[in-house]
Amino acid sequence: MNSKLSRYLHEFLSVSLFPLSLLATLLIVQRIASQPAQPNPAAGVQTTPIPIIKYENPGVGHDGSYKWSYETGNSIVAQESGYLLNPGVPDQEAQHAEGSYSYTAPDGTLISVTYVAGPEGFVPTGSHLPTPPPVPEAIQKALDFIRSLPPTPEDSPSASPAPSRKVRRHYQPY
Repeated sequence: MNSKLSRYLHEFLSVSLFPLSLLATLLIVQRIASQPAQPNPAAGVQTTPIPIIKYENPGVGHDGSYKWSYETGNSIVAQESGYLLNPGVPDQEAQHAEGSYSYTAPDGTLISVTYVAGPEGFVPTGSHLPTPPPVPEAIQKALDFIRSLPPTPEDSPSASPAPSRKVRRHYQPY
């Protein structure tokens, strides 16, 4: 009888206390979620807001042109202006943008980038960006000579040979 009573009490308490334990769990989760996040100084996370010192954005003009700029309290400066190339010409419209940005790297170096972006892609310039080595003089002379030659019929796109329609159907060892 004692084991029957024990089993009955266990089932009764499990079923009747389930809503109470669920409510307690939800209250604990809500309490944890409502607390503000504590910064972790060991992680090196900066929690101080950085002010915006200057922000200009007059919007987009009727012709698609625009201009914006901003400066932050930690010396980040950025600006860009752009316009629409070939407006109204199907398959030739493209956005053109010119701008710059600068910031201080973690090692204290000032990083400045000036860029142009358009149909040719994004072209950045900056003293910190790597550049290719110069072309050796002999190779440059050969390239200049090749460019000076008159075009040949093989150079025209219409002169490219038609792809072969011959299909090998079976493997034949050589």
